[in-house]
Amino acid sequence: MISKVGKDPKRRLSTKAETLLALKEAGYRVPDPFFFEIADWSAAPDEVLEQILLHYPDTTSFAIRSSRRLEDSEAASLAGAFLSELDVPATIDGLRSAIGRVVGSYGTADDPKDQVLVQPMIRGIVMSGVIMTRVLEDGSPYYSVNYDDESGRSDTVTGGASIGKTVFVFRNFRNSDFDSPRLRNLLRLVRQIEGFFGSRSLDIEFAMTSDLEYHIFQVRPIAASAHWREDIEDEVTDKVSFVEDFLATCNAPRPGLFGNRTILGVMPDWNPAEIIGLTPRPLAASLYRYIVTRDVWREARASMGYRNLPSEELMILVAGRPYVDVRASFNSFLPEGLPPESAKSLSTPGWSAWTGIPDCTTRSNSRSCQRPSISGSARTWRIATPVSSPPTNWTPTKARCAS
Repeated sequence: MISKVGKDPKRRLSTKAETLLALKEAGYRVPDPFFFEIADWSAAPDEVLEQILLHYPDTTSFAIRSSRRLEDSEAASLAGAFLSELDVPATIDGLRSAIGRVVGSYGTADDPKDQVLVQPMIRGIVMSGVIMTRVLEDGSPYYSVNYDDESGRSDTVTGGASIGKTVFVFRNFRNSDFDSPRLRNLLRLVRQIEGFFGSRSLDIEFAMTSDLEYHIFQVRPIAASAHWREDIEDEVTDKVSFVEDFLATCNAPRPGLFGNRTILGVMPDWNPAEIIGLTPRPLAASLYRYIVTRDVWREARASMGYRNLPSEELMILVAGRPYVDVRASFNSFLPEGLPPESAKSLSTPGWSAWTGIPDCTTRSNSRSCQRPSISGSARTWRIATPVSSPPTNWTPTKARCAS
């Protein structure tokens, strides 16, 4: 009764059920899939139910999932269009009712070869989510990880029941870039799946259990890939390289400033995130720079008895996003006349005495260093709540860290 994928299921994205079976047979950790066709259910539902219970003699609850042939294709994903039932009890009546509801969600135009997927429920989930191997909107070369590490459920991100958290990781990462084993291991698994299917445009549902093992719930092509520009990867990679070089310059020691390096933040001083926003229009950023962050900010503090700084700008634009140069900000609050030795000791590497931030800023690169619980890598875009993808609609210029 269990449908077979064929002699060689490798490198084949098919229905949800067949794709998961291919992964299972290749050794990936997938909740044991059992599936059958609508024609089988229509002809002999009691036999199907009997085979399910024989296949899972020790399972107490199931996930009953849709697996239509028109789902999860390169043309359209139809995500959420059909019903799935979770925590279905392992009884004849419970299974019959749940399968009936799933089949009923297919409507009257169902194909007899459409399938229903049965899997045991996974317990002990500590994190679940979805990872896109490209940015959905334009195909930019970032892994986009949307995850929930609080509810213990498997459907909060896919069902829209949780805002969750989002991490963008540039595809050309190095293993040494991570200080989060969870994120590094997840992306290593995703790269293996990309290689298995020979595709770099995948939408993958996953969960991690308390034993720190990752389970794959779904793999499908990203339907939007047909609308991406072919040169988007090269364009973004060039821009990221520019940003890394620019920030390496900003992060170097600067004459007249104490501190061997800097950190960048969106809200520590004069708060550009609230005043002009996280992605301001060029005119807004230019006006704010002219009115406040080019000269006025340091001149006002010098007039109050703080240190008279050299010509340093407070705000730095990185890929169109405004950041405050925290090293310059801190220097502007040093009292005038403070001995250089004292000022230097307050600005030593690590800065834990005055920022409370762990030393995650030792690598000069184009990623911020905020810390959602999944990750801590300095080479990732870290966002606590879902936002638009890392910007691609900006043009690198020969900007300087200071005027």
